[in-house]
Amino acid sequence: MVSSNEGSPDLQDQLPQPSIHDLPVELLSHIVSLSVQEYFFHLTRIQHLCLVCSKWRDVVEGTPELWCRLTGADPLRGVRKAIHYSRDYPLDINSHFISHLNGSHPNDFLPAVSLHACRWKRASIIVGPGSENVLQEALTVGKAPRLESLTITSSGRMKTPLTLFQGAVLPCLRNLQLRNAPLVWNGEQLFNLQKLEISAEKQIPPPLNDVLSVLRVAWGLEEFAFVGSLSPGVDGDSITVPQHSILPPALKKLRISSVRTSSWLHLFRTIRAPACRRISLRGDLFGDLEDPNNLAQIAEAISQFFPCVRVKVDWEERIHITVGSPEVRFSLSTLDLEFSHSTERLQLAKWMILNFVHESMEVAL
Repeated sequence: MVSSNEGSPDLQDQLPQPSIHDLPVELLSHIVSLSVQEYFFHLTRIQHLCLVCSKWRDVVEGTPELWCRLTGADPLRGVRKAIHYSRDYPLDINSHFISHLNGSHPNDFLPAVSLHACRWKRASIIVGPGSENVLQEALTVGKAPRLESLTITSSGRMKTPLTLFQGAVLPCLRNLQLRNAPLVWNGEQLFNLQKLEISAEKQIPPPLNDVLSVLRVAWGLEEFAFVGSLSPGVDGDSITVPQHSILPPALKKLRISSVRTSSWLHLFRTIRAPACRRISLRGDLFGDLEDPNNLAQIAEAISQFFPCVRVKVDWEERIHITVGSPEVRFSLSTLDLEFSHSTERLQLAKWMILNFVHESMEVAL
């Protein structure tokens, strides 16, 4: 006997096909999230989806996590709407000083989002000349207890250091990147950092002791990078180096670059990192170290301490010193040093033998 359902494909073709509008709200919300997550003009696209139909509008407006990404590329009206619909969810802030060409002006965007700094989770802020005062007002008021990552970049020259969020402790802050943005350093405020990057090439040099105040208490710090120079000591001529070393136990990556200054040396002399696996140093020396006469003798001396060391001078007369061996116990397994002047290069190698090698042997893994 032939089934009544067999032989009737035309009837099945005539049945109404399921619509995307018939999907459960939870699934539809997920589809909407996937459709907008890669777009820079995030809020604009979200608002366009609200125009599809009343159900889509209800789903979009009723899903707070869709409204949590705020950028300066979006109109200010849309930013305020997003703050409302995101309820109490953590916010992701992205403000670029040229964004006002198509979206909000920084003088409007930053004050609007700074009122909700208590909800910030991540913030990346870039300001240009003339917007420094707006940045000061946005970041020196309120508190940000949920902030995990903060990047501040200034293309101008800021004269007044920032006091982040009234100096309140930032318990969740793990990542701090500062590019030409001077800061009032407070170790207790930044105690939980895992990554710290400072670029001070175009700003007033930060004091060494202020930077070390963070390294001294940030026991979980894994990456530290410093580019620029440090301010002179009290005597105005030299930097006052602390008597006691700073020991960040979790530090794995260290990068210091201070070309035309000796700042890298003052930092490196102070930091002792037994877990460090990668070091990059660039800078200059100014005759404060003994100058040996023969590079070959220096290479031989270094090899006596580390049998697996490789010392190479390239065609630009730069020295590359690499140390690494699973059998050797020492605090730093990789060291890349580049100096263009031969005298500086010899001084550095001599200093490494007299100081770095001896101390790294003391701090064993």
